[in-house]
Amino acid sequence: MLVWMYLSELTRALKKNIYSIKKEMLSSYMKQELKTPSVRMAHV
Repeated sequence: MLVWMYLSELTRALKKNIYSIKKEMLSSYMKQELKTPSVRMAHV
């Protein structure tokens, strides 16, 4: 519930819809993970 309230306030402040903000957040997260992964993968 707190996340929804935060995102609702953020959408009003930025004058964007919630889906575009979610996409931007996930996009930046994925870019960061591709640069420096938080989980190490073992080569088999």
